[in-house]
Amino acid sequence: MRVLFLVGREIQYARNQVLLDAMRHFAHVDVVARDSRPASLLANSAAIAARGASMLARRRYDLVFVGFYGHLIVRTLAPMIRSPLLFDAFLSTYDTLCFDRQLYAPDSRMGRMAFQLDRSTGARADHVLLDTRRHVEYFVDTFGLPPAKFSVIPVGCSDAIYTPQPYVPASSGPLRVLSYSSYLPLHGIDTILRTAAALRARDDVPDLRFRLIGDGALLPAMRALAAELALDNVEFL
Repeated sequence: MRVLFLVGREIQYARNQVLLDAMRHFAHVDVVARDSRPASLLANSAAIAARGASMLARRRYDLVFVGFYGHLIVRTLAPMIRSPLLFDAFLSTYDTLCFDRQLYAPDSRMGRMAFQLDRSTGARADHVLLDTRRHVEYFVDTFGLPPAKFSVIPVGCSDAIYTPQPYVPASSGPLRVLSYSSYLPLHGIDTILRTAAALRARDDVPDLRFRLIGDGALLPAMRALAAELALDNVEFL
């Protein structure tokens, strides 16, 4: 089996790398992707789509896979793809821009374009992957796409880096909770901080220490919230 694997973000992006590793277990995979994060998703998607079109013209593939961020690639390449097209949408552009990050109003020009991008790419792909069952429900309800078109593959991690280990309770000291993120609204760091504040005041829970690793747009606001809540059980790294 031969697969053409195209992604708009860098191939090392965890979602892309995990799915690529999985496909290499059962297929020969030709990869079209960058090694580093692109400065412009629009320009990079156009470049990836052009390279993909060239490869499709030269060789027949049993499957074309478009991974994250692939909406613009699907929009460009779908008319010339004759093989089954599997699209890892992963998230909704419309929801991300209009509701999560609130960059555009839903009824603005950009909001309407994002809506059409999600709906059209979902319709053009033969099958679509998302990360949660709730996300599938959102695509079905919002964009009018059939439930049978979707499958759920949860967010994973590379087993070359992380391997399951047996849980060994600490003999003493606090229970440590680790979270890492890029401080986007959907990562819910504010919920973690408010939970830390609520649990701190309870006598029926163990001593908890929260360690938050990462950087991003909401980090200053989350530091301010932690100070407002007077959290001495939270550490930012």
